[in-house]
Amino acid sequence: MKYYFDESGNWQEIQNENRNLVIGGVLIKDENHHIELSEEFKWFMAENRLKHIHMNELEEIQREELLKIILKYLKDGKIKSLLYVTNPKYLYSKTTLSADDIYIGLATELISNIAFGDENIEIEYDMKFHYAYPVNILEEIDVKKEYDEFTKMSKNFVLNLKNIEKIQNRIKTNLLRGRVLNVEQYLDRLNDKKFLSRYLWEEFRLKVQKGALLREAFLEKSKTKLETKYKKFGIDKDIKIKIDYRGKHIQSAGVGVIDVLTNIVRYNGSTPKKHVSQTTKDIFSYIKVKEMKND
Repeated sequence: MKYYFDESGNWQEIQNENRNLVIGGVLIKDENHHIELSEEFKWFMAENRLKHIHMNELEEIQREELLKIILKYLKDGKIKSLLYVTNPKYLYSKTTLSADDIYIGLATELISNIAFGDENIEIEYDMKFHYAYPVNILEEIDVKKEYDEFTKMSKNFVLNLKNIEKIQNRIKTNLLRGRVLNVEQYLDRLNDKKFLSRYLWEEFRLKVQKGALLREAFLEKSKTKLETKYKKFGIDKDIKIKIDYRGKHIQSAGVGVIDVLTNIVRYNGSTPKKHVSQTTKDIFSYIKVKEMKND
């Protein structure tokens, strides 16, 4: 069966998040239902002149229209969902693990719950592994690397002068948000084009190399989690899991749906707030939200 997953909130810096963290998945059993939903999404984007759908970028009238489309599929049972919501302070206080380890732990648990009983699992995920933190980048910048393809490409890299200020501002924001020690010295070095170039290449290297390792670890942990659960219930299955990672601009309607659901759960929590629309309240009666509470 096909599953679609997404997240909402600042999972890469849990300690800096002030609102809910949400991770969720939807199951669309029938491919015809997904095709039907995709057509409705295409019409929605065409009518509103949108290139892609992201809940945070829609106007209020557009959001309501989109919610009504999703509600219809939830009511008909064509879409099933499961979402986890938690206060970031709860997660941060409970563990000394990295943000990626926390994320993978919850994501694999979510997959084992929503996909339990299935042995041929296809997942589309708008997931981002966040190993390229400013602290990690700065630690790696001065480490001598073997001459490889990254090093080779970096030798031919030339900064686009038109974008330097934009790049500097982005990195500055990341450094300040990341609570980097002695951050002032690094902010000053952003005016050094050589340092700026090295920073960008180290960021790229970490995203590609470490991201690939984390994705592989995530796949293996998801499979192991399901196999362990099956054995617990005396079920013998040869589990096959395929995970396809896609960004907002190339995602399917399935990921579009879970993007919307994770956003409304992040805002509301496990139950809808009193002032939200009736459509939002109705959606909550058809989705399953598991809240991780403080002890």
